[in-house]
Amino acid sequence: MAAAARRGLRAPVALVSLVDHERQVFACALGLPEPSASRGETPLSHSFCRHAVVRRAPLVVEDAGRHPDLRHNLAIRDLGVIAYLGVPLTTSGGMVLGSFYVIDHVPRAVPRAWSRDQVDVLSDLAAAAVAHLEYRMLAAA
Repeated sequence: MAAAARRGLRAPVALVSLVDHERQVFACALGLPEPSASRGETPLSHSFCRHAVVRRAPLVVEDAGRHPDLRHNLAIRDLGVIAYLGVPLTTSGGMVLGSFYVIDHVPRAVPRAWSRDQVDVLSDLAAAAVAHLEYRMLAAA
């Protein structure tokens, strides 16, 4: 699903992150630079996802350097996160586990700005990822 998001949304990086109170853990990461890719997680100081989780809504960022809540986020400097499109991973019971997202290393301005259709595509992929996770949890029980 991350490969489909990366390809379909024409973004160099696609991830699925599970967010807790201290960090985000990458359940899937495509295109993430080292050493973060090997570590498989980052502290919340590098997380845009926590904003999507808290808001329980998609987070659409065209240029993180200009975003009032994100312009000081360390992922800009350390991971090259400039544009971000993320949707919460919400279970059927309403629990938000993290975020399914794509990032770009350049601003997404018109005509390349994130579109409503792209938000919808990513939302559909996130729902499929959660359904898969819930199925695996049921099968393991």
